[in-house]
Amino acid sequence: MTEIEDRLRAELPELASALIAERPLLVPENETAMPVASPQPVLPKPAGLSRRRMLVGAAALTGVAAVGIRSWETSDQLPVATSEDITFGTWSVMADAPIGARPFAVSVWTGSRALFWAGSNAERDLALSDGAFYDPSSDSWEQMESTQTGHPGLAGVYLDDQIFAVAKGSAQRIDPSDGSSVSLAPAPMNLHTMLEVDGQLWGVGPASVSPSGAVTSVARYDTGRDEWDSLTEQKTASSISEDLGSFRAIIASFGDEIFICAGSGDCLAFDTKNDPAQGAWRFIGSPTGAEVPATVAVTDAGLARLELAGKGLGAFLHVLVRDSWEQRNELLPVVGLADSTIVPAGDWLMVFSGDQPPVAVHIASGDWQIAEDWPLSGVRDLNTVWTGELLVAWGGTRINASDASGAVWTPPT
Repeated sequence: MTEIEDRLRAELPELASALIAERPLLVPENETAMPVASPQPVLPKPAGLSRRRMLVGAAALTGVAAVGIRSWETSDQLPVATSEDITFGTWSVMADAPIGARPFAVSVWTGSRALFWAGSNAERDLALSDGAFYDPSSDSWEQMESTQTGHPGLAGVYLDDQIFAVAKGSAQRIDPSDGSSVSLAPAPMNLHTMLEVDGQLWGVGPASVSPSGAVTSVARYDTGRDEWDSLTEQKTASSISEDLGSFRAIIASFGDEIFICAGSGDCLAFDTKNDPAQGAWRFIGSPTGAEVPATVAVTDAGLARLELAGKGLGAFLHVLVRDSWEQRNELLPVVGLADSTIVPAGDWLMVFSGDQPPVAVHIASGDWQIAEDWPLSGVRDLNTVWTGELLVAWGGTRINASDASGAVWTPPT
């Protein structure tokens, strides 16, 4: 056992405990939503009590988080985990695509193929409008019929063999079989994205008129009548709405709820099945009650939150179970969240960064591993599609030379 390992075993839990104790408490600025109770955090166990061996990592991230109220330091001594109890799947290179690699593409699963469409260059000053289908069963591509639609800030959802694409506060319905498009009826808000919830489409964005401050608006879109249902429109004022208005919020759905989450990881949840007259909003605060750099993703297990431990120690993973947060890991080798992306993949989370291979995290156990067989080194802003069985990662922004433009992750069986 090395001297560094001895120090990690003795000092890591104490450092993490001290950092958590120093965090300022968060007072949510939201009068229309009830907070979710947050249990006391589960502190990291000494490495001798864990199933993972804590070692010194040479492939540490060097980015600094750009969100939150503190300046977070980086470190070249992050933990690297190995596990004898679980396997972490394998990565394989994809066939070359008939379209050029790019970040920020609309990336969806059609039920049989992954579709990557539109996107832009890394600077978001050049909009692209071409696309292609990828069949992971045959590792083959088919180019999509050309469209005239493209925007650097494009977002989209796939439903009933159509793409519903959102840009500049409005939306279009696009048929990928022939490239034709039709504009949707104007939304009752400045539309930022659309989501599919139980076969229905919902729009989310800041209210067009908000004299009382930042306001979040949600409404259902009727695809058959091409109308927005005014009876379902709900609005709420919150500090989280400010991140929504500046395009910093993360928007996703799980079950019957729509989540709007700020850069701190605090979220508003909207229940699409609730009677609008009864109120459908709730506030979900930090697991530790502190406003620190964090990011969220929606997984098969529910809402997952990755929170920096601070001072280069790594990050904690919490999962929202009913109305409580549960900690699922000791520390992940993630320092900055500004250049990192959390991607849900069934029972797993994949944490991507251009500075190191992705980190695969098993949500239930919290076990994790850095992918040693990662073929896309030096690529950021990857476009990803979870098929239900495989994770397809393609395109992105190349930081250095790399022959492959995409890879497929096969989880362990």
